[in-house]
Amino acid sequence: MKANPKKNAAGSEGGQRVTIRDVAERAGVSPAAVSLTLSGRGRIADETRQHILATVAQMNYVLPRRKRESSDLRVFTVTAGSGTDYHPARTVNMAHQVTLLTDELDQRQQEGYDVSEVEGTITALRQGAPTPYDIELHWNRLENLELRRDYPYEEPSNWHAIQAARGEISRFDLRLSANQLYDHIYGGLLGRAVGCTLGRPLENIGDFEVVQEFLERGGAYPLDDYVPEILPHPPVYALHDTPVQNYLRGHIRCAPRDDDLDYTILNLTLLERCGLNFSTEQVAETWLQRLSYNAIYTAERVAYANLINQYGPPDSAVYRNPYREFIGAQIRGDMFGYTAPGKIELAAYNAWRDARVSHVKNGIYGEMFVSAALAAAFVVDDVEAVIRTALDVIPPRSRMATAISETMEQCRRSQNWQDVAAFITERYADYDSVHVLPNICLVIMALLWGDGDFERSITISAMGGLDADCNAATTGSILGVLNGAASLPAKWVAPLNDTVESWLWEHSSVRISELAQRTVKLARSALNGA
Repeated sequence: MKANPKKNAAGSEGGQRVTIRDVAERAGVSPAAVSLTLSGRGRIADETRQHILATVAQMNYVLPRRKRESSDLRVFTVTAGSGTDYHPARTVNMAHQVTLLTDELDQRQQEGYDVSEVEGTITALRQGAPTPYDIELHWNRLENLELRRDYPYEEPSNWHAIQAARGEISRFDLRLSANQLYDHIYGGLLGRAVGCTLGRPLENIGDFEVVQEFLERGGAYPLDDYVPEILPHPPVYALHDTPVQNYLRGHIRCAPRDDDLDYTILNLTLLERCGLNFSTEQVAETWLQRLSYNAIYTAERVAYANLINQYGPPDSAVYRNPYREFIGAQIRGDMFGYTAPGKIELAAYNAWRDARVSHVKNGIYGEMFVSAALAAAFVVDDVEAVIRTALDVIPPRSRMATAISETMEQCRRSQNWQDVAAFITERYADYDSVHVLPNICLVIMALLWGDGDFERSITISAMGGLDADCNAATTGSILGVLNGAASLPAKWVAPLNDTVESWLWEHSSVRISELAQRTVKLARSALNGA
């Protein structure tokens, strides 16, 4: 009699890790059906549900769930000191310090470091009463860990090492009239503003299943318009800097302020002031001159503090910054793509110069990829070509290149976008919801399943969950450049009244068409070889 394959609690069979797609294929259902059954959220027929649960038990599968809440860091609290006028005492929020250590532990593990010797003691700090000495000791231990010998990825942050790791970059001849160039750039800016406004009410409320459940309560699933008001509000709404009603259907009068839009305008002012040959140090100076500390989050906030404390780039990205591979750099890359139409290498290089203020490795690659994708969208005519062109600019043995390739394969194999979202949720369960890797996968999913259709692409991106405003903004930006402003549906564009709000100096309220005109001047300079 043939023995049954060995199984263990981790969900493996015959020495192979069992995935949600394996369970789906064995049960004869979709991966999304398995995910919805295990979460208890989906409307699955009872007979099908029981069959799925029996298959799950047979294969010893456990659906991975996120270990902790998002490290969004939107709330910054100033705590009163306890010293005298002449002998001030330094205020240290120990709970926050332990959170930073825990986040750094996760980051080091994801980067391929052996954390076995420090994991237990850092976890124990949460239950104890750590002192500043304990915190410093553990930071030093984390900073001196060794990379695992079996780590399969090659992820340089240095420009020349990135160039050495990849192949040739595509070159294109751009043939656009002045009006066509403006239409593509204006389309990108409008698409970004639309996507950001659409996605903001869904930002970090959960994965695609949580978003579906939330929207169904308001009769708004699947999305075909901006998000309506759905009561009760998710708890995360209390953390929004801008009142959430400003993003909701029937209340939208412009593109409300968001960091996803602030950075696009900020980098326009950088290029106008410093030119296309700007330096990373000029990026850092622009931050300190035009951004407020409370207007930025995660990696950017840590890097900002590092800059003030005289850690110049790239040290500003590395010094005690657990968020150096989060999504922050990726949302900053659009302007470098708009101003390098068809010039893939220039778009990637300028994105790299910006990203290294706050990010490393895949954090940098995210901005390079998006910027290159936008530059490609001026000259290629389908989304898969855009993705493949942009993929060439990042190291092929990086986690990001692997993630994008895996997502493209899942899109080919799946019957609907929810199956792909289920794969992404499972694959990156150990990653923060604002980490760059799961979110770039959701963008790829939306681009491929949207297949060039603006509304379908941005709504899939928003319904995919996680950092929904970032993802829908990036998706909308790429589709906006690809299709041009004249092709964007009025029902999405008209509510914005051609206006975006910002916290940037001299840009509190500005016409999107004016931003497009200013961007065109820079793009023409790039095309003329300036």
